[in-house]
Amino acid sequence: MNSYRTENYIKDKVIVITGASSGFGKETAKKAAELGGKVVLAARREITQEIRESGGEASYIKTDVRVKDQVNAMAKFAVDTYGRIDVLVNDAGTMPLAYYSEHAIAMEAWEQSIATAINGTLYGIAAVYDQMIEQGQGHIVNISSILGNYPVSGCGVYNVTKAAVRMLGDSLRVES
Repeated sequence: MNSYRTENYIKDKVIVITGASSGFGKETAKKAAELGGKVVLAARREITQEIRESGGEASYIKTDVRVKDQVNAMAKFAVDTYGRIDVLVNDAGTMPLAYYSEHAIAMEAWEQSIATAINGTLYGIAAVYDQMIEQGQGHIVNISSILGNYPVSGCGVYNVTKAAVRMLGDSLRVES
């Protein structure tokens, strides 16, 4: 007889996910809703209908994580809607691949990548921090990449943003 017990730690948790309209953020949102989480989709495009049609609970707030006021509004929306924030998944990011020799055409995309990954992660942490402290609990998951561990040709800016995301999370963990 198997004595292992599986526990659904997602059910009824309020989970805010940035970058939730595509890629890993979208898949995370769909899975969290499937497991019974109350998902707040914070993104530039809405996908709540898709989740609701599958029987999940989801709400949406248009959020550009590069804009601190929008990230603060995202946290307020989650608390106003569900009364708490149990998990923040900082997933928003972009991956502009370009060599330094292409700086003239890559600079704008690099700047957006830095603002999204670094500022967006920092703004997300700051937006939910006081709420989680007041609740006495909460989890912040920052999505990074193995490419934040070592340099790769053509990925210099992306490498730096992912290393910064990891360091923001590690620093938060040490302080907490």
